[in-house]
Amino acid sequence: MTGTKIAAVILTLGDASAVADCVRSLDEAALPGSEIIIVRNAPREHGFEEAVRALSGKISEVAVSGFNTGYSAGNNLGLRAALGKGADYILLLNDDTVAAPDFLEKLLEEAGKRPEAGMLGPRIFYFAEKEKIWFSGAKFNKGNCSFSFPGSDQAERDYGHFAPEESDYITGCALLVKREVIEKIGPLDERFFLYWEDSDWGLRARAAGCKCVVVPAARIWHKVSASSGGTDSPLKAYHKTFSHLLFCDIHASAAKGRLLRGFARDIAWLLLKASGQKRFRKAWAYALAIFDHYTGAKARARPWLL
Repeated sequence: MTGTKIAAVILTLGDASAVADCVRSLDEAALPGSEIIIVRNAPREHGFEEAVRALSGKISEVAVSGFNTGYSAGNNLGLRAALGKGADYILLLNDDTVAAPDFLEKLLEEAGKRPEAGMLGPRIFYFAEKEKIWFSGAKFNKGNCSFSFPGSDQAERDYGHFAPEESDYITGCALLVKREVIEKIGPLDERFFLYWEDSDWGLRARAAGCKCVVVPAARIWHKVSASSGGTDSPLKAYHKTFSHLLFCDIHASAAKGRLLRGFARDIAWLLLKASGQKRFRKAWAYALAIFDHYTGAKARARPWLL
């Protein structure tokens, strides 16, 4: 796709070392006309910009929000910068990922074949288990306001499905979006501080007539624990609950009662049956998220929930 301008946005809460592996792998995958924008979603840190720029000559801008504004607002800062630079495609990429050298080329190749594809993503694997799939598409169940993830936690050789496939959304861990899609549906919804914002964006894109496509030939690896299920911190429990309720209001309001009953069961289990030092704080996190949702409070960092 000669003449196509691509801008990658990497959001980070950490120092330069937190983005080093990601930036270096992306630098190897860079194509003509591509650039990298780093967004530090945290207070300004002396020497951060110099240290980050030393990682790649492709870095065209280092933006600092000044505090943790949340995933959506932080990425939107990068999106605005990329649009201002005339990017045709914008790649959102987590700072804890490592990309295959040809992953961007594979995504753009598929985008060229599918004009209707507004959002595209790679097949994502666990970094610690290189052949185990972390994300390869999602299917939305409106009846209970949940997603299923075909292939997730399977070895690629067992799952197969090597042809590009449509998905109901592309995870924000690695998401290539066309400029015209953002101009049509807007940026990420900043009411989502953390979690469910990419799901909302994908469903909004599909509602506007744009398809979301996972390209298995494009590959990245995510530094997330393969055994992390069920061990959410109280902070994660709060944000997942708050964002899930907001998402439900927007996309599956009929499922609200069912969702709330599920949260009530989770709270009861934590209080009556679970063990562990954080069980009461986690139960409080669920309850606080529900309270904030119904009182119209904004989700925020709440570091005390850690």
